[in-house]
Amino acid sequence: ALGRASAAASFVGFYGADPSRRGLYEILDSVDMIWHRYHDWGSVSVERSLAHADIVLTGEEPLSPLLCRCTMGLLDFVSTSSANAGAGVDHVECRSTGAERCVFRLVPGSQRARTVS
Repeated sequence: ALGRASAAASFVGFYGADPSRRGLYEILDSVDMIWHRYHDWGSVSVERSLAHADIVLTGEEPLSPLLCRCTMGLLDFVSTSSANAGAGVDHVECRSTGAERCVFRLVPGSQRARTVS
């Protein structure tokens, strides 16, 4: 809830546009800029497929399930506020559980995989 509340209060100012007027992939084109408005650590990239988009975090970020939950809230706000408001977020890989990177999967519709955090 904290990540989502923070994004709801600040996203339009940081992004510079109303996300409801942009498609999800259009917003994801700016994911590096968006990420670094909220965080000063880690590297972020987007891996796209026809079925979903993976937001991949690597680098020296803290290993904290709480931080991952806040990140899920931020990404959930972005995905549900876009013109493609039916998207959802799943945390499919987590460094705090031994993975090499954190991966947050944005999936269309209401079908979501089980989260790891």
